[in-house]
Amino acid sequence: MKIAVVSPAGRCGATVATLLMGYALAYTQGRTVRLCYTGANMAIKRYVGRATTEVDATRSISQVSKLLEAHAISAEDLGDYCIKLGTNIDLMDSWNESLTEDEVTELLVFTFSKNVTDYIFCDLAYDVDDVTSQAVLKVCDAVVVVSEPSKASLEAVQAVQESKNWPKGKPCMLLVSKYDHDIDHLDKMAAMAKFKKRATCKIHYNPLITRCCNLGQLDTVIPYVIRKDPRVVELNIDLKECVQFFLSLQEAKIKWEG
Repeated sequence: MKIAVVSPAGRCGATVATLLMGYALAYTQGRTVRLCYTGANMAIKRYVGRATTEVDATRSISQVSKLLEAHAISAEDLGDYCIKLGTNIDLMDSWNESLTEDEVTELLVFTFSKNVTDYIFCDLAYDVDDVTSQAVLKVCDAVVVVSEPSKASLEAVQAVQESKNWPKGKPCMLLVSKYDHDIDHLDKMAAMAKFKKRATCKIHYNPLITRCCNLGQLDTVIPYVIRKDPRVVELNIDLKECVQFFLSLQEAKIKWEG
């Protein structure tokens, strides 16, 4: 399944959400997951302690671009050029300052459309009108729209769905990040963004998430979530609902301990 992650009101926690959803599917369901992104998103590597990973020049993203141009690489070979993030999950480093926008777009579309893992998430840094975003949205199977729990952010979600470049007719989840039930109820937020409640999920605000991102240890949160550690107990239900959304699109049953 190919999943595009967008954030119409700017960066509202989309990268954290992408990582948490990817790890949850990989660690709880045993599914193979690949992550990719647009723009110079160093955060996606920094949050999991891979920002300083030394890259083999023969396996860099620019090398993949050259191989694509020469029609010398297959979708099955892409895993050899990815950064391993954990069991069943890797990251295609999909930006390099030496590449043109056309080369980046070609690389992303190839990676995304010919994906051989069970799930691939693309964290889109730019709005839906961007050329690369449009290319990814065209070939995706589902869209996750990430919003903060603010009126302005939710109204931006509503507005983008009315734009001519919105991918009509594709399954779409509204994911409210940094959620706090004291701000408002989730069903009211869904209504504000013109989403049905059953297509709306959340990720509670949690200081441990922020701390782990700053330390480059976000991947360590998932085992705590699965075990219902008191520090992240709300995230257990949050991520279970996210996983359930994707599995329901494939009419698959969820496996969730605890």
